[in-house]
Amino acid sequence: LLIASVGLAANPSLYPKLGLDPRKQLAPISLLANAPTVLVVPPALAVGSLHEFIAYAKAHPGALNFGSYGAGSGPHLATELFMAMTGTRLVHIAYGGGGPAALAAMSNQVQSLFSSVLPVLGMVRDGSLKALAIAAEQRSPLLPAVPTFKESGLDYKTGTWFGLLAPAATPPDVVATLNRATVTVLRDARARERLEAQGAE
Repeated sequence: LLIASVGLAANPSLYPKLGLDPRKQLAPISLLANAPTVLVVPPALAVGSLHEFIAYAKAHPGALNFGSYGAGSGPHLATELFMAMTGTRLVHIAYGGGGPAALAAMSNQVQSLFSSVLPVLGMVRDGSLKALAIAAEQRSPLLPAVPTFKESGLDYKTGTWFGLLAPAATPPDVVATLNRATVTVLRDARARERLEAQGAE
């Protein structure tokens, strides 16, 4: 079995010689969780809202950096989508994971980071980063003061999903059994609490 995230769906479009076609070689069992994206900026950046950030980025094209976990990662693709929707131009700086990217944003090496909630939660709560908007249908209970992008005037929704998959040759009755077992676990209050504590829906 395989637990995979949004990169599984994005990679065939990004890498022509991937060596794997997930649509043909894997059988989906169940969605496990969604982790919405939150836009964070360093306190040193003189913006206090999504509207102000977009205006600043438009007024300074190419002057702001954005962090990611690498080319083709969720934060990279989320920022590319944001730039396409807003007509802004930010410069990509890749880091080796969520922690280093968040630290780079905190220290103003990058002026924006589209991150899942967990790597930046502590920094937002202690004021080391400013969260401008979250790309979810509703505000996160972990960051209740942070408005959604839609509330802020931009119909933008993105995040990372996590799913459970099996080899494509797995018999359908086995996939169905695994699906039922997975859904049973996901309906358990303790399992849901653990996922929600990590910023997942």
